[in-house]
Amino acid sequence: ARDRSPIVFSPAVSSRSLALLALASLVLGAAIRGPIVLGVDFPLNDGGLFLAFIEKILADGFAFPDFVDWNGYRVPFAYPPLSFYALAGLARATGIEPLKLVQYVPLVVNLVSVPVFVCVAARLLPGASALFFAAVAFPILPRSYEWLVMGGGVSRSPAMLATLIALLLTMEAIDRRRKSLLVAATVVLGIVLALHLEWGISGWVATTLV
Repeated sequence: ARDRSPIVFSPAVSSRSLALLALASLVLGAAIRGPIVLGVDFPLNDGGLFLAFIEKILADGFAFPDFVDWNGYRVPFAYPPLSFYALAGLARATGIEPLKLVQYVPLVVNLVSVPVFVCVAARLLPGASALFFAAVAFPILPRSYEWLVMGGGVSRSPAMLATLIALLLTMEAIDRRRKSLLVAATVVLGIVLALHLEWGISGWVATTLV
């Protein structure tokens, strides 16, 4: 007979073990990522353009800009804008220079993603050994941070974090049979699209496959 048992996304380890593993993964991630960002005085790689986006928003009083002047070019403002407006608002509210926000916010958000990833992996992997390997491998893989702690990480890092949160909400919704959690996951995925188009598409595909 066909097995009709419900899908269950139970963590592969106890809550205490999961918390300790997530913390250890976070510490490992910080040890790898921290020196990359803290050793420079300007946002890495493509940070200049994203800084220009934020400064243009501030200069225009939060009106949506059509173009941004950067390196002698008029660049169309054709990019999901949520992260730029969020940092512009944070800069206005706190008085922190946009340069510092573009430099350090991607690192902080990327680090928050590490324990959230461990929580997602705990619900998808079959046992403790696989989860331990994932918790060690993720923070050391360059693809988990290389383009996410740089200037472009202003949008990429929050988008990855939100995608992981949407996956958690989707699995919880399936386990608890709660439509409200599915609605919450849908809202989060909408936020992902307003942060980064590619992560938005990936998030919708991933949650659908779950």
